[in-house]
Amino acid sequence: MMRHTMLLKCFNQAHRLAASLGGFLVTVCAAFALGCVVLPVHAMDSLSSTQTMLKKMAVSARTLSYVGTATYEQSGVMRSVKIIHTVRNGLEVERLEYLDGPRHEIIRQGNPVDCERVSDLLIKGEILPGAGLDPEQGHAHLEDYYDYSIRGDNRVAGRKVVQVFLQPKDHYRYGHLLSLDKKTGLLLQSMLINRKGNIMERFQFTAIDIGAVIDESALQPKMEQHIVARAGLSPCGFAGQVKDQRASKAGDPPGQAIEAPWQAAWVPPGFVLSDFYRDAAGDAQEMMYTDGISAFSVFIDPDETLQRSNMEARRGATVAYMAKSMKDQKRYIICVVGELPMQTARLVAEAVVLHSEPRHGDMAQ
Repeated sequence: MMRHTMLLKCFNQAHRLAASLGGFLVTVCAAFALGCVVLPVHAMDSLSSTQTMLKKMAVSARTLSYVGTATYEQSGVMRSVKIIHTVRNGLEVERLEYLDGPRHEIIRQGNPVDCERVSDLLIKGEILPGAGLDPEQGHAHLEDYYDYSIRGDNRVAGRKVVQVFLQPKDHYRYGHLLSLDKKTGLLLQSMLINRKGNIMERFQFTAIDIGAVIDESALQPKMEQHIVARAGLSPCGFAGQVKDQRASKAGDPPGQAIEAPWQAAWVPPGFVLSDFYRDAAGDAQEMMYTDGISAFSVFIDPDETLQRSNMEARRGATVAYMAKSMKDQKRYIICVVGELPMQTARLVAEAVVLHSEPRHGDMAQ
């Protein structure tokens, strides 16, 4: 029972953080296994064309107004959700309502429509000073870690799409098959695929009205116990110099650049820190990393109850790996959650150290 309780807490933390980061695909963070996918091989389009489509995808996700119903599957269980997204006074507004299973509603608002998050910058290949990347380049390109290919045309939710396959060049991440709306670039379907060609996760719209005129009442919460995405995360631009989210009584003005007390001494190549949070006491900390397409979260919490040295669980493509750590006479739980192979999550968790501790370099070597 203790094992299941701790793992559930870890998964719930990841979903709570993801909701505050914005974007439905990250919010639901669902995973499943449906057997082997057969990907037709077409002549590869030019790299520049693929990059252009991915950049268009990043912009359309922020700027378009749409109302749609989407499905996702998690360990063989299908869920559906209504998604309403628009822009009001230059700010993104979004409401998610789960249509089956337990009743949930998420309201996300306040992000400037021109806000480019770290994932957007990585897709564009922008310079990210201080990101821990090659000092001569200061940036990472998706093509450094994924092979791009065009897999032909298809239809999703009655709309024509072009399919883009991103195949990882290493074993630290999964592949992605993306179906992008031909007219707008909006992502209408996404599949996560492992090295054996198995589909680990699928998200897709079943119906969508892009460019819909959205009434103000449609954006208001319908449930008393709705979730509001936490303010202060989802920073625009590069977050490598993390911002302190603690109350001013802790001694640092809110928003001041700080050195995070806990650090990951190793993350997979191409992943950079995109978001950070620590509580008022400073004992609990959350970090999120992304390579532009894939993402994972690291949670550090004080906990005196966990007896086992480590635990792991999987929900399709989403894994949770927990390790126990003793620092300054306190016990801590380090939990890595994300759409990663379990071995990658394990390497990251084992490389999390206090900033004062020696760094271990590339743990995967």
